[in-house]
Amino acid sequence: MTLVVGEAPPMNLAADGDHDTHIALSWRAPGAGGVETEFRYDDGVVTGQLGFGQNPAAVMGAAWPVNATLARVTWYLTNEGGPHTQVTIYIYGLDGSGVPDVNQVLYISDPIDNTDDQWNEFELPDAVEAPNGFFVGILTPNLFTALATDDGIGEPWVFQPGTMWGNADITA
Repeated sequence: MTLVVGEAPPMNLAADGDHDTHIALSWRAPGAGGVETEFRYDDGVVTGQLGFGQNPAAVMGAAWPVNATLARVTWYLTNEGGPHTQVTIYIYGLDGSGVPDVNQVLYISDPIDNTDDQWNEFELPDAVEAPNGFFVGILTPNLFTALATDDGIGEPWVFQPGTMWGNADITA
């Protein structure tokens, strides 16, 4: 359950005119007026967790194939295999197929404090530009990652294949 806040896609598309010969389209540009969008795939209700067991460099997270400017990251780890006192955040760009690309490093944090069984938030020191989409992952070195999951049912939070990713050894 990784969330990222960044620029919104164009919003409030409106059409005006007689609709037969003339249509004027208007919209609010991405990020206009300080509008932020929360990118998420879950309803916020934890039903389980996923992780890699005790790998020193295993990363798990989610990808969004949208152009965004990232400002903060939030995550939720359960206490399974913990406590997880610190995490490292990895942000990668996506390749042409929407797969996280370890050759497109957008940001890697220093270790950040984490509290299990609650939402944690980290304000990025500088905005991270992700014009081709992005992956946000969490690393808990040598511990089971325990990235919280929800049940994947119920609109609009139905599970979406190809959005959750894991890498057992991000250094390989």
